[in-house]
Amino acid sequence: MMPQLFESFKKRFTKKSRDNKVKTLYVKIKFSDFTATTVEGSFDSISMENFSQLLKKGLQRKDLPVRLIGIGVKFSTKPVNRAKVDDRQLELFEI
Repeated sequence: MMPQLFESFKKRFTKKSRDNKVKTLYVKIKFSDFTATTVEGSFDSISMENFSQLLKKGLQRKDLPVRLIGIGVKFSTKPVNRAKVDDRQLELFEI
């Protein structure tokens, strides 16, 4: 199941990742009792092995059948720096 899920993710990710820096990877698991758990981690690369590691950790949280698995990334709030940006703090009020 993870190979198909990862291939689908890669197609979506390629379209959205151009101007964004990845902060963390995550796996969301929904169990048969309709509870859910999310496992996040920071990795040097985006790979099926890293998502599998997160999935294994999440499955250890409950001993129930799984009804849904989702994988994704969280992007950094700062955009990729394509041009020099002025990061100076602006004054709130002029005195």
